Amino acid sequence: MFANPEDRAPHCALRGHMSNIFCTIFEKDNRHIISCGNDRQILRYDLGAGTSLPIAKLLRHKSAVYRVSISSSDPNLVLSASEDGFIYAWDLRTANPQSAIYSRGEFTSVDFNPVDGNCFATGHAKDGAR
Repeated sequence: MFANPEDRAPHCALRGHMSNIFCTIFEKDNRHIISCGNDRQILRYDLGAGTSLPIAKLLRHKSAVYRVSISSSDPNLVLSASEDGFIYAWDLRTANPQSAIYSRGEFTSVDFNPVDGNCFATGHAKDGAR
């Protein structure tokens, strides 16, 4: 993590992924970061905890996870898009998926609408944006 754009060295390094990281996002509280990657993991970090290790692991995907997005209306709701064809809706309080959408082919992107946190868009390798 870098403290500002002029930094040449990271402010801190968060550990836990075993392969490429494809997405990192800050939660609205500016204290937590969520990341996802090629190792099928979604990791949640607490920047105030004094550790570089994740405080939660969201594990269900069978292939690379390309993107995560947090709802603007519910800070405990996170979506993940994966190469395995699933979009999972996660509850951060339990670190368990609450629901899933499946489609043949890979989901490469997902993002909540910044105004309406109940709506989201996806990117799909075969079917495009939806």
